[in-house]
Amino acid sequence: MIKVLMILTLDDSCSCHIDLTPVVGFAVFVHSVVGIELTLYWNGISDVYTISSIGQLIPFIIAVVELARFIFQLIKKVKPTTICFYK
Repeated sequence: MIKVLMILTLDDSCSCHIDLTPVVGFAVFVHSVVGIELTLYWNGISDVYTISSIGQLIPFIIAVVELARFIFQLIKKVKPTTICFYK
């Protein structure tokens, strides 16, 4: 009996390698943002939750660009390119 398995690879060879660099980078970024926001909340700092000031607009733009870069890298690197046959 032959089973067909779709493998996610970065090249044209039949391997099980998946590059997790974008996922790890995004996880570190999310962890940093959550840590900063929780510090602001726990210390009772107010009036920092709007994008009306440049001090909040720049981090927001950086976050949007980082999210777009993560999605682009994920789509580019993790795509089904090879069908491997296993017995």
